[in-house]
Amino acid sequence: MPKPNEILDELKKIKYPGFTRDIVSFGIVKDIEVAYASVTVVLTMASAKPEVVAKIVADVKQVVGAAVASGGETGGCDVGTASDLGGEAYCRGRERQGRRR
Repeated sequence: MPKPNEILDELKKIKYPGFTRDIVSFGIVKDIEVAYASVTVVLTMASAKPEVVAKIVADVKQVVGAAVASGGETGGCDVGTASDLGGEAYCRGRERQGRRR
């Protein structure tokens, strides 16, 4: 499982749609939690347009999925929308089913 700082470094590669700055420098990444079987990234985007939120969440899903997959786990992510967390979006990578450590 990747470390939070490794995921943060990857998230710095995601540009905010329409800008040259990344989502980390805009302060959108609120929290990164790495647990035994999951990675959760919490994003704060309360004032963004729905299409911007969708693009950022899709990009985060791809980046977190790739980071999780590089560690041998599945690359899939569960994605919640802003309404699920009261103004926040999240992406959670899952450990491969049936795999034991």
